[in-house]
Amino acid sequence: MKRVLSYIIGGIILFIGGILVFASNNEWELPEEFSWYGKSGAEKPPVYDPVKKGYWWMPTKPPEGKENELWGNRGYIFVGVKKVKKMPEEKKEKEEVKVIEKVIEKPVEKIVEKPVEKVIEKVIEKPVEKIVEKPVEKVIEKVKIVSLNLQDILFPYDSAKLTSLNIQKLKENAKVLRENPNVKVLLVGYASPEGTVEYNLKLAEKRAKAVKNYLVEKEGISPDRIEIKAEGEIDVSKTDWPFARKVKFIIIDQ
Repeated sequence: MKRVLSYIIGGIILFIGGILVFASNNEWELPEEFSWYGKSGAEKPPVYDPVKKGYWWMPTKPPEGKENELWGNRGYIFVGVKKVKKMPEEKKEKEEVKVIEKVIEKPVEKIVEKPVEKVIEKVIEKPVEKIVEKPVEKVIEKVKIVSLNLQDILFPYDSAKLTSLNIQKLKENAKVLRENPNVKVLLVGYASPEGTVEYNLKLAEKRAKAVKNYLVEKEGISPDRIEIKAEGEIDVSKTDWPFARKVKFIIIDQ
């Protein structure tokens, strides 16, 4: 029992001493991140711990109205550091440096001229070999350029469906592609200026896909030989709008 009382008394003395030191010694301050402790309403305030060298806070009484809530930090946390006063730097007197110039005479070495041996170079002429040019055979590779008649496919207004006239033209184009198996084509879809730009771009893409699907599924053309691209609307006069609704065949590899 006496030992317990001595612990309690020692704690009270440490608490009171910490408060006195905290109030009187201005060489200790709380960091900004812990300055809220004094406004929280929690008690007791930080005390100085001479063993751990610093101010430590372990509040035992919660703020008023928060007895049943989580509040602050109920652990034993470090909240203070000691200010270190900078000692005034001692002024160092400038030492005067005296420069003493001293001339040291070096003995002059005598330069003795040595006789120079003359070297006579002898030029020996070698017979020059004659270079005989051999005739070079020029090989001219003949490239066969094929002009293919691939027709444009026209579509009705606001449509990507193939008409009977479209199918007839596609059969003729497919025949040309079968006769030239090394030819690859790019199908470019277009639209007339009616509607928004976004809508016309999607319509042009649908038209190009419709042509490719027919060539692959109905005419047996390999899909590797066909690429598609949507250009969208063409800025033309109103009389030419029907001719802007099309898919154009462009040869990209032969």
